[in-house]
Amino acid sequence: MAFVLNLALSGLLIGKARDLASGAMLDEFAPEDGAVELEGGRIVANFLPELAAEPDFAARAMALLQQLFATQHACPDNECVFLILPETLGTDEGALQSLLGRITARFPGLLAHADCKIFPYGSSGCLMALAAAKQQLARKNPSSSLDGGQAGGRLWLVAIDSLADVALLETLAAEGRLLSQEHMGLAASEGIVSLCLEHASQGLCLDFAATDADLGRTPAPQALGNLFTQVAQVASGALSGIYLPDNGDERLTELWLAAYPALAGVLDRQTRLVFPAYQSGELGAAGGLYRLLHLYQGFQRKSLSGEVLQCEISAKRYRATGLFSWQAMNDQPPQQGS
Repeated sequence: MAFVLNLALSGLLIGKARDLASGAMLDEFAPEDGAVELEGGRIVANFLPELAAEPDFAARAMALLQQLFATQHACPDNECVFLILPETLGTDEGALQSLLGRITARFPGLLAHADCKIFPYGSSGCLMALAAAKQQLARKNPSSSLDGGQAGGRLWLVAIDSLADVALLETLAAEGRLLSQEHMGLAASEGIVSLCLEHASQGLCLDFAATDADLGRTPAPQALGNLFTQVAQVASGALSGIYLPDNGDERLTELWLAAYPALAGVLDRQTRLVFPAYQSGELGAAGGLYRLLHLYQGFQRKSLSGEVLQCEISAKRYRATGLFSWQAMNDQPPQQGS
């Protein structure tokens, strides 16, 4: 059965957009690109200029949280929060615990709820967290069904990331993966996105979700192809849209292109490919949640309809897919394909 959610509150700060209104308009009114000087030359980047003095990821993450709660909405105090973080923190327990310690000291209520969870899985963490939110909200509303019968309860997804690390940028530049005047590639960015989700009787339906982790046994294109095969099996017909994390980096493009034929049975001439990272810049772990917000707003504005796939490919190990539709008041819950 579908999981129906309503977006009760939201906020964002990303390199090019400083609030929800500007975030929603990036497709049409993208601000001018910024630039960063590296040893190899100038690259296009979209960092928040007021964070230039912050020396590391933890400091920038704390500054992003501070700005979000000061300008967009209050800190979720003792509410259930699923925090989505970069993949690097998933393999560095010391750095992760240090960051969580700083967050707890500065915002003691943010992660105080017993059901809070951490998802250090990059952009794929968005869809992992959303699948977990489905189960969490269902448990909090035992009298309701997953088709959105009875509203109640809420849960926050918060994603933070920054590519403003000189060593990382130098590595990406050496590999020819950054956008400059001479070379196509990704535009490094940073930001924070927060979504407060409610179980509702109308809104966005999560019809299907699946995740894969690269443990060295299955090549990434094949693993993503397996996820796309599952989507093709459950979709009720041709997809009206596909949200992809493509950002100008050829390596990322090659991954989803190699897996794309697995979706052949659910594609037609009207299927639209959507690439928000070309406007937002590469947001890392925050990119998946930004794309989910973009997708939600598309359905809300009725520029999207039918079934839409979101695909996330984290920088190293993780891949995730989510199949979405929209349920309006008095609609029957969508049925999954076989």
